[in-house]
Amino acid sequence: MTDASSHIRDEANYLALWQQQTNAGKPRHAEDKKSQDAGAVGLYGRATREKGEPSPAQIKAEAQRNAADMRVILAGVKAWRDINFNCSLEKWRAVGAALNVGREQALRETKQNNTIGGKYTKALGKWIQENGFEGMAKNTRCWTLTLFDKYAEVSQWWNNLELYHRRRLLAPQSILSAYRAATTPPRPIDLRRNALSGFRKFMSAFKRMKETDAAALLAELRDEIMPLVMQ
Repeated sequence: MTDASSHIRDEANYLALWQQQTNAGKPRHAEDKKSQDAGAVGLYGRATREKGEPSPAQIKAEAQRNAADMRVILAGVKAWRDINFNCSLEKWRAVGAALNVGREQALRETKQNNTIGGKYTKALGKWIQENGFEGMAKNTRCWTLTLFDKYAEVSQWWNNLELYHRRRLLAPQSILSAYRAATTPPRPIDLRRNALSGFRKFMSAFKRMKETDAAALLAELRDEIMPLVMQ
């Protein structure tokens, strides 16, 4: 994370340098002050670009993002501490939103596009330890992030559940499992595969039968098998 305060101090130093170079001292008019400030910012912007450092606009944008992220993290930590006493889908969403901040930060730090690899895992683990989620099992963390990613679809299904059903779903894994079971269409039955499997089991047992028993079984099944053979 960029040390924004050090860049702000640098900006102030450039402002003082600009005022010294112009020998203006304290500006007489507001327009002179505005012009000096603009010149100082321009000087700072050029210098930071030359040094490869972020511009004032970039620093401001990052500070705003950090403030928004901190609000999300604080809400997530509070929800995580309350989850055992008052579990709900909204609380899991708050926890997932906070973990998502950590996930995005870990991806930025490692410059990766996916969440696979030792560098990402190490960066996320460090973030977890530093932000109040150190007691969360890795399995729970993964399910919570998945729930966060699918929250829009899951919440529509959740809102149509009876209250007693909701109370039975206390963990993100159970919520997602119930959601998938309710919304995934059943797989079509492969009748041919089932028939072949059944026939092979029949033949395996038939070959192990005594000859007299096998003959009796064939006689018993003749009326059912012959119409199929004659078709």
